[in-house]
Amino acid sequence: MLITALVIGAFWYSPLSARLNGIVLDAQFHVLRDLSPPGSSDNIVIVGIDEKTYETFDRPSGLWHSYVGELLLALAEAKPKLVVMDLVSKKY
Repeated sequence: MLITALVIGAFWYSPLSARLNGIVLDAQFHVLRDLSPPGSSDNIVIVGIDEKTYETFDRPSGLWHSYVGELLLALAEAKPKLVVMDLVSKKY
């Protein structure tokens, strides 16, 4: 049993194991790509909030409700199928 564990451990950390893992992962992605529905259109916009954004507004990010509302109203005019927001309030 100890010999089996040593052989498996040696294989697990060998370059061959990493190569086989890569081959299996590539095969999984090919299968998923073939089975998945067609991709979305190229009309994707990502709105980023960075340090400069925090410096632009005169109030803490926790009070940006009106700004976020204006953003959503502007986005609504484009009639998006989906809007995803991940807002994290910066701590001061």
